[in-house]
Amino acid sequence: MESPARRLIRALAPCLVGLGVLASCGTDAPGSPDPGATVAVRGATPEVAPDEAAVTGGPRITDEESADVLLYISNQSFEDDRVRITVHIDGVRLVDDDFDVEGQHNWILFPVELAPGEHRIEAVSDTGASLEQTLTLPEGERRWAVLDYWFYPDQGDDQDDVPRMFTFEAYDHPVAFA
Repeated sequence: MESPARRLIRALAPCLVGLGVLASCGTDAPGSPDPGATVAVRGATPEVAPDEAAVTGGPRITDEESADVLLYISNQSFEDDRVRITVHIDGVRLVDDDFDVEGQHNWILFPVELAPGEHRIEAVSDTGASLEQTLTLPEGERRWAVLDYWFYPDQGDDQDDVPRMFTFEAYDHPVAFA
C-alpha cells in the first residue's frame, strides 16, 4: 500500500516542474532566469534515423523558428547523473540520447514539427521510468513542452523517496528556466 506522503508526491508530480521551470507569458514576465540555467538546442540525435513516418509528414526534428512544439528535456536527478531518454511522438522516435544532470539547471531543446491535432507522447529511460501522455496542438498555434526526469531515493531522513519518473507539462506560452 502506498504511503500518504508518496500519494501526495505523485499527485503533485506535475507541480515538481515548478521547481525548475517558471512559466512565463513572455519576456516582460517578472523574474529572470538563473544565470546557472542553460538551454542547449539539439537537432536529431545521430542514433535517430529518419523513418517512413517522418518522411511522409509525421513528427520530425526541425529548426527552432519553424517548430510547432519546442520540447525541452532535462535530467533532474543527482542520483542518476546520466540517463538515456528516448522520446517517441505518434510512434516516431525523435530523441534517443544521454542526459547529464550537470548542475540540474540545464534543459536541452528539441524543436519539433508537428501537425495540428492530438498526439501521443511516450518517454522511456534506461532506468525503467516511463510516461505516456497526450499533447493537443491547436491549428495555427505553438506549444512549449517540458519533460523532466526525476529520482530521489529514500536517504533515511524520514523523507519519502521520489521514484524514477517523468513529469510532462505543455504550455501555450514560452517558459523561462531558473
